[in-house]
Amino acid sequence: MKINKQTLFSIILICFALVGKSMSHDKPSTTETPSSSPTTTPSATTPSSSPTSSPSDQFSDTPSMDPPSDSPAPTPDGGASGYSSPSTVSISDYLKEKYGDQSKAEYNPDLEKICGHTHQPDVCLATISPLIKNKKKFDVVRILEASIKVSKENIKDIVEKIEKQAKESGENDESLNECKENYSKALDNLHKALEAIRAKNYGKVTILLSGALADVSTAESKIVDMQLSNFKVEPFSFASVTASNCLSIASLVPN
Repeated sequence: MKINKQTLFSIILICFALVGKSMSHDKPSTTETPSSSPTTTPSATTPSSSPTSSPSDQFSDTPSMDPPSDSPAPTPDGGASGYSSPSTVSISDYLKEKYGDQSKAEYNPDLEKICGHTHQPDVCLATISPLIKNKKKFDVVRILEASIKVSKENIKDIVEKIEKQAKESGENDESLNECKENYSKALDNLHKALEAIRAKNYGKVTILLSGALADVSTAESKIVDMQLSNFKVEPFSFASVTASNCLSIASLVPN
């Protein structure tokens, strides 16, 4: 029997159709099991359910892991990616070194309540309490003034460290001078904030404290990036924490 081209083409199409049908028929059987169970689908697509599921999942969890960030090896990366975690750990040690063990200290309940609104209540309590410990009544404005004075003293210490480093070493002079300028701007803003408090211009106080915190944070980032062996990072982080506490307390003052 002679087969023309049209008949041959039709036969080929039928063969392809049969093969495709058989493949599509087999495919649902492989996916039938997970689709039949609604509880298995979310667990299969949730990356956090398995800590070793993918490298990207492990990287996303790294900033929240405080203990590893405190180890010597990842310190340079910690400063660039997210400095808040390692500094939070070392700040506690620095606070104990500078002010002693405050774990059993008793504070005025009003001061504890106000410091509880800051990001670092332990720093707030330990640094402010010595300045107003003789006052029977704690006023949020007085606590704010004390907090600003604490921040100013810590920043002045930082400026002295930078000036000493610049004299002893000719390296990083330009970067150190930039840091000093940032800290000097912060001191100026803190001084103006105290003046604004006396004038009861609390809206201006918040603006000035925000500027001071920005200047301190910028300078600290530069210090971390330089990775100077003669500089311990904790004092610089402590200055940032005290500046941040000022802004938190200022938010409690009614305008």
